[in-house]
Amino acid sequence: MSLRWAYRAVDGAGRRVRGAEEAPDPEQLAQTLERRGLALVRAEPAEREPGQSSVLSRFRTKAQVLELTRALAALLPAGLPLARALGAAAHLVDGRTRDASGGHSARRGAR
Repeated sequence: MSLRWAYRAVDGAGRRVRGAEEAPDPEQLAQTLERRGLALVRAEPAEREPGQSSVLSRFRTKAQVLELTRALAALLPAGLPLARALGAAAHLVDGRTRDASGGHSARRGAR
């Protein structure tokens, strides 16, 4: 399912670009924009539901935010583009949160 994303990006000359594009998630949006020579800076759903603030709003505790920033600190220096690093970090935090609450995740089976 694709969503309409409002985005901010920069082109090769450093000029700021704003626009809207359909994509299933921010990672796919970043890939689409990269093919056009744009680097994604920010993306958010073009039409939000009431009370929904951002893609990362699901991280409500300090521990989750800390875990997310730790993951980003490891992924960004490794050369991962920001949008992909955010997606991977969010996935890692979600998996660890489910593990801690007794839920199931791919990480649990790997132990």
